[in-house]
Amino acid sequence: MMKNLFLLIGLTTLMACNGPAQNTEVKRELFAPAEFKKDMQSKNDYYLIDVRTPAEFNQGHLDNAENLNLMDGSFENAIEKLDRKKPIYVYCAVGGRSNRAANLLEDKGFVHIVDLKGGYTAWKKRMEN
Repeated sequence: MMKNLFLLIGLTTLMACNGPAQNTEVKRELFAPAEFKKDMQSKNDYYLIDVRTPAEFNQGHLDNAENLNLMDGSFENAIEKLDRKKPIYVYCAVGGRSNRAANLLEDKGFVHIVDLKGGYTAWKKRMEN
């Protein structure tokens, strides 16, 4: 009986050691508009994703943002084409959809995700006045 227990423990340990490398730690942040802008400006290469609808995007958006509508079903396909190691900044109108997008990005293996606290509404209120 003890021999079988040791064998089971040994096999489990061996499988854990030979499993896929999981040494990439996810960095996920929620920044107010000023912090969001400052952090983006400190990077040379990143994605800036507006997850609102095209109609919302066309009414105003952050400079250089790409519109990937979280709600239209193409979001997951679109993010599959992105580099998961590159920082990704996401925002929506007030924060709900971008939080959902950040969860999905984390599930898909993105390692540096920054969400705009309060969304585009907060940005307009604080950064454009």
